[in-house]
Amino acid sequence: MSTGMPLEVSRGVAAFVVHPKSLLIKKGEGYELKPTALSTSFDGELVLTANVHGFAGNAGEYNERIRSHYTSPLRRDASEVPTLPPLITGTTAAGLPAPFITTAEPVPYETTASLLTTMNAALNEVNGDRKYELVDDMMLVGQQQATTHVALLRRIWEPAEDGTRRERVVVDLTATKGANRSIARQTLFGLKPFDVVFGVRPQRALWIAAGRPMGQEPPPETPIPQPERWVPALAELLRKAYEDPTHYGHHAARNATLVAVVPMQIVVGLVGKGKLEDFHSSVFDSNRGDHRRPPLEYRLIDRAAADFRALLRAYKTDELLDEAKRAWLAGEGPDPDARPRESFVDARDRRDHELFGIVFPPPDSDQARLARRVLSEPSRTQTQSKHVNNRLRMFAAAVTDGYTTRWNPRVLDGALPANAIRTTNQVIMPTWKDVRSAAADNDFGPLGEFLRVHGINWLADAGLVEADRGSIGAQAAGGDDDPDADSGLERQVRRTMSNYRLALMQKPRMAFGLLSELAHAAELNLPAREVDEHGNPVEGTAATRHWLNTTFPKNTGRKPRASGSGMSDPTPPAPPPAQPVDPATEHTQAQARFVEAVTDDLVDVMAEIFRLGENLTRAGDKAGVPPLAGSADATTEALSKALVAVRADIMSVMALLTPMTYGGATASDFQSSQSAKYAEEAAE
Repeated sequence: MSTGMPLEVSRGVAAFVVHPKSLLIKKGEGYELKPTALSTSFDGELVLTANVHGFAGNAGEYNERIRSHYTSPLRRDASEVPTLPPLITGTTAAGLPAPFITTAEPVPYETTASLLTTMNAALNEVNGDRKYELVDDMMLVGQQQATTHVALLRRIWEPAEDGTRRERVVVDLTATKGANRSIARQTLFGLKPFDVVFGVRPQRALWIAAGRPMGQEPPPETPIPQPERWVPALAELLRKAYEDPTHYGHHAARNATLVAVVPMQIVVGLVGKGKLEDFHSSVFDSNRGDHRRPPLEYRLIDRAAADFRALLRAYKTDELLDEAKRAWLAGEGPDPDARPRESFVDARDRRDHELFGIVFPPPDSDQARLARRVLSEPSRTQTQSKHVNNRLRMFAAAVTDGYTTRWNPRVLDGALPANAIRTTNQVIMPTWKDVRSAAADNDFGPLGEFLRVHGINWLADAGLVEADRGSIGAQAAGGDDDPDADSGLERQVRRTMSNYRLALMQKPRMAFGLLSELAHAAELNLPAREVDEHGNPVEGTAATRHWLNTTFPKNTGRKPRASGSGMSDPTPPAPPPAQPVDPATEHTQAQARFVEAVTDDLVDVMAEIFRLGENLTRAGDKAGVPPLAGSADATTEALSKALVAVRADIMSVMALLTPMTYGGATASDFQSSQSAKYAEEAAE
């Protein structure tokens, strides 16, 4: 049976297979694969299952879990650091698509080496929350589940002896399932991903795996680049070391006994899952799925990005996107519709809005139904805030490809109401061009909507806001090392994104000036400056989180306490002129303030009560008395009544969450607060 894979690629794969002829049958003057060697996976891939040497198979730098460790080619600094080369589906000599992957152009050997180094470090860093050492586990019990790989034909530009460059090709089996297991197996054999691609020194590899025994260093070796040569050389060396207790590699060979030969699944085609032209993308579907619903805990930005790329794959499969547009939106390729004379910021903003439309398509469209299926969401009428937030995180993770930093995608949690998917009205966000045009006429309405999602991303990219509100240390003016946080005052700034938006809109002209400065800084790839009250940049300054928090202070929405002293003007103030209020805007603002009051203000107050309670208890311990010793009975009674009133109100609000979400709540439900009643009685 033929897979359509070119002979030179098949030979590279066969180099890692133990007894490759056992998979073949004679046909005429040549050979074909036995039909029994092939099967169809759950994901619709044609899979060759073969026994391979345990050191076969690389983890692969295209693993979904570590994509964010690489720079997207869309970023301004992409030319300064290595980026992942876009993959394409390989072709036969006749130009027909074939079931292997490669790159459109050769990759400089320096870049390839850097990508592999980053991959090795990144996989070790994000290895997941595993309760055991995988290398030790494989040494003791072997590999319990086959890994899945695909043939990657690496095209590498490397120096030639005459001073020019030549192209070298090498077949690498890159993992789509089991990257960690592949790395662990290589470790047992003293190999690294770099060795497999650039050449193996068999004796030195085994010496490293044996723990570098003193006085037994092997003679210098020239690396063997072709797998057809180094694979049998290393296998023969392992056999000798295993049988000879005096061999420097004996213990290493013994340690690798249970993974000397392992089963491997090699994807060699597609069965009923799209066109072979899309093989370079579809072959990673299983890897993408594993990291969208991970068995181990991985970074949120990688999980959210995997969800987004899976959605793009579905759009492409259903022909709702072409490949060039999919690669651009996935951060893997250039803009297929680049516009002449368009500024960098406007081009970035245009991509951001296309990403938003992908994640929040028109509610009754084919795209919307496809998105719910890919994301395993319930019917539209049953979607909740958790589904909205998941989509916002997908959007934020995809957006970071076009920016200078990658931020926590939770920064957009709560930016849209819980009915953003259920509503029949499509979520439409203004562009930066819309904001600029309206601001020229002193209309800052679009600015408020831009700040809801896109503007928050701009602030996060500049390091002015962050999503982690659980750690007070993380909320210091510029992090734990910020000198402005030494007093401890800035460490108390814990703010939701809606609070930032409300505070910024208290000074719309200044807020517009800040976003204009962020756009200017991004255009020139410079740090952003502070702005004055008129929105003009202040030379010689740098916008920081401390500056943002002091210039646009936290708006608690609480009424100030009466001081009981000082003069006051008894003349009632003149009422402000009535301003027309858009009901939708009023509802959005009211919803944001309610959510913030519960999730921010109430939580902060309770955290402060516990902190003060801890301090009081410690003080009582030092004095040798109970914490409330010496207080009047009236004080204890007041505390008890206040806490009972607060508990009653909290239970009432909890009971009202469901009718507030799905309908049935009325304004009268909130007109009998036990806390308000207690406050009135206490005042009297």
